[in-house]
Amino acid sequence: MKKQIVNLNRRSFLRLAGLAGAGSVLAAAGGTVLFSERFNRELHQSRQTRPLMGTYVQITVLDKSAAKAEEALNSAFAEMSRLENILSRFHSASPLSVLNSTGRLNGAPAELMEVLAASRLAWRNSGGAFDITVLPLLTAVESRVRANQSLSGAEALQAGDLVGMEKLKMSGTNLAFDRSGMGITLDGIAKGYIVDHAVASLSRQGISRALVNAGGDIRALGDKGEGKGWTIKVQDPVDKNAFVAEFAITDRAVATSGNYEAYFDEAKLFGHLINPERPGEAGDSLSSTILASSCTVADAMATAWFVMGGQNGSDMLAGQSDLGGLFLEQGGEQRRLRFPA
Repeated sequence: MKKQIVNLNRRSFLRLAGLAGAGSVLAAAGGTVLFSERFNRELHQSRQTRPLMGTYVQITVLDKSAAKAEEALNSAFAEMSRLENILSRFHSASPLSVLNSTGRLNGAPAELMEVLAASRLAWRNSGGAFDITVLPLLTAVESRVRANQSLSGAEALQAGDLVGMEKLKMSGTNLAFDRSGMGITLDGIAKGYIVDHAVASLSRQGISRALVNAGGDIRALGDKGEGKGWTIKVQDPVDKNAFVAEFAITDRAVATSGNYEAYFDEAKLFGHLINPERPGEAGDSLSSTILASSCTVADAMATAWFVMGGQNGSDMLAGQSDLGGLFLEQGGEQRRLRFPA
């Protein structure tokens, strides 16, 4: 019986999927890599990998029927693609892009409203550290850093005036910004939400054992059989050949946030996750990993903890008994709370 390993890092994920030369492999396969083999006497293992949401998504299914598994995989990926077209700010025709460009949106899709409701809850639970309205500030910081300049106090204040969930008005399915120039990004929660819906799609197709990995946002459906969970490894962001944690999950979700993969500057000092209260500052956070019952929550709270920093984030999690977390700081310090949970 083969052991399924999932690493919370895009590079290691590609290696696991057998995609060391991912560009040519995906192109040759029409953007899809399908792998299938006998898992044990009763179950067949089917695995499919596709580029989605700016990363590579891998879904592994265990079922008695390989044909049923492949059909379920295709349905799950179709659902993920549908949701990406609704929730991505990078698709010019998406409802989110329409809201960002015009400042209002009438008749928002139910899925967008669900993500906004989850975002508002995460905003409250994190004391404002998780805030999807941070896009104007994120854009300002990125522009300055790329130009090797610092964000001035006046610029920070101007962009900061456009940030705040209270400035996003929701009335039924109608959305509107309080101020011109506002914008929202769902980068810190949409991927987790889409992973949850992929799992729901698999379940509707009669699948009871599966693992969805969207570039480090992971959710397990059931176990691997014989009471064994799906093995997860958290990579050390400093030493790419080492791991800082290994554990197993069953019907749980995991998400990791970190700036060690995407940076604004060549020196890799300023990453794509910023603190609205201290924009343009390079913090001491390396990565934060959250265990939760849903990937939506895990994704959002991992982002929040990273932004808040080790101690503040630990205090935040202390009152949320359904969550577990691992936080890595510059210098090697680790903070663990109900981890694994």
